[in-house]
Amino acid sequence: MPKGLKGFQKGNILGKLAIHKGQIAWNKGVPMSEETKRKMSLSRIGYKMPEETKRKIGEASIKNGNKPKPLYGDKNPAWKGDKVSYSGIHHWVKKYLGKPSKCEYCDKKEGYFEWANKSRKYLRDLTDWIQLCKPCHWKYDNQ
Repeated sequence: MPKGLKGFQKGNILGKLAIHKGQIAWNKGVPMSEETKRKMSLSRIGYKMPEETKRKIGEASIKNGNKPKPLYGDKNPAWKGDKVSYSGIHHWVKKYLGKPSKCEYCDKKEGYFEWANKSRKYLRDLTDWIQLCKPCHWKYDNQ
């Protein structure tokens, strides 16, 4: 018998001290030193939770009613409508139209491209946007 395992043999009273579901851990509420917290944090670096575990946690969360339903668009309380910022409207356009891949003015297909607003009113109208390369976008905005 290996040393230290003697108390956990089947039938021994110490074997019955295992934690059971719903039982409070022995160290619950015991303060930890900052050094201990740091070591525990460092021990988790590089750990990647398996996809199966993530799925199970998600299912349990939904089952318990803890997972909030995502609110998109005008159902979200933070929705600003047409009063959105310059960068916010560009993020919105990129979300729905994707990353621009060509210039509609000079027909360039390689390089860096941006979404340009046709009317310069920056409204949430997806038909009011064109793909331009950076030089064409600068020329378009400074006409």
